[in-house]
Amino acid sequence: PDRAAEILVAVGETRSDDDDGGGAAAALSEALTAAARTGDDDATAHALLELAWVRAYLQGRPRDALALEPVLTAALARIGDPPLLRARALHVLATAWIELGDYPAAMAPLRQAVEVWERELDPGLPEAARPLLALGNVANYQGRSDEAIAAYRKVIAQRERVLGADHTDLAGPLGNLGGALADL
Repeated sequence: PDRAAEILVAVGETRSDDDDGGGAAAALSEALTAAARTGDDDATAHALLELAWVRAYLQGRPRDALALEPVLTAALARIGDPPLLRARALHVLATAWIELGDYPAAMAPLRQAVEVWERELDPGLPEAARPLLALGNVANYQGRSDEAIAAYRKVIAQRERVLGADHTDLAGPLGNLGGALADL
C-alpha cells in the first residue's frame, strides 16, 4: 500500500515538535495531497489536526486554524470520531481562540476536551492535563482565580499521580498555581 501520506504526516508532526512551523505546514500540505490521491481518511484527519495546531500556535495564524474546523470535523467523522482525536481537535480549536484573545469562545471547546478525557479516555495520561491547564489559564486571564486555582490543582494532582512529585512537568502548573494564588 501507498504509505506516502502517513509518512508525510509523521514528518509534519516531527517538524511541528521541533517548532518548525513552515516545514511542518509544507509536509502536512503534501500529506493532504497524498491522502486525497489514495483516499486515506485516517491520514487526512491526522494531517488536518496537526495543520490546525501549526496554524494556530506555531505560525500565529489562528483564523486559518479555525477555518479548518469544518473539514477537520468531517474528516474525524469519516474515521468514526475517535475520542482521542476529538479531544485533541477541541484543544487545538480552543488554542486558536486563545491566540485571538477570545477567551469566552475558548471555554466551551476546552470544557468539552476535558470532558472527553474524563469520560472516554484515560484522564491519568499526561496529555489529558493539557486542556485542563489551558482551561485554568483562560479562567486566570479572565480574573476567575478560584476556577483557575481549581484547574491547576487538578493538573498537578494528575501529573503527580502519573509522573511523581519530583517530575519537571510539574514546574509549569506549579508556577501557574503560584501566580494565581499571588493574584489573590
